[in-house]
Amino acid sequence: MILVNLDSYGEHNYYMTKLQHKLALSTTKVLYLYREEKALHLILNPKVNYKLVNLDKLKPGVTEGICRYFFTHFNQETVPSPNSLETQSILLVDDNTSLRMYTGILLQRSGYHVIHAENGLKALQHLDTHNVDLIMMDLEMPLMGGLETAKQIRGNDQYKNHHHTPIICFSASLNTEQQQELKAAGMNGFIFKPATKDQIFETIDRYLN
Repeated sequence: MILVNLDSYGEHNYYMTKLQHKLALSTTKVLYLYREEKALHLILNPKVNYKLVNLDKLKPGVTEGICRYFFTHFNQETVPSPNSLETQSILLVDDNTSLRMYTGILLQRSGYHVIHAENGLKALQHLDTHNVDLIMMDLEMPLMGGLETAKQIRGNDQYKNHHHTPIICFSASLNTEQQQELKAAGMNGFIFKPATKDQIFETIDRYLN
């Protein structure tokens, strides 16, 4: 079974078409997960053996259960062992659990220590007690979004250790006005979802090295 989060693709039919071309070559069952109605406007390839699943209609805890089943050991906020204290740490902040887990896997396999947070409040709680080398953060999240979180990190003395920590916005789409708001809030750059592995690592390398 393959899980695909349609919300991650938004209205980017180009990337969705490329993905579905590969999925059509497989006999594996594909579950298209979605919450946002705009995801239903994506063109779905009838040759793919798929089923649409509205996450909001699932029983509480089912979504997290699915992610734990596939990504159990990647969803733990672990503290680095003494032998890995020099490892660079990245804080991933995104309410899209499946996308956050996937990105976390890529980063962990490349040697980064990854910390997960599902919204800005959780991110600030972590930064209050731990230091990180870089923050990758979604723009729209429940409780506290990326803009407000960035303003807190840059302007609140409670997080003075991270006043200059690189913050990368990870968003499905950004217009010119939003890009200006990101810069004014103190974010250093952005990556569009869905991003390729090369795009993610090129951006991270630009700010960490």
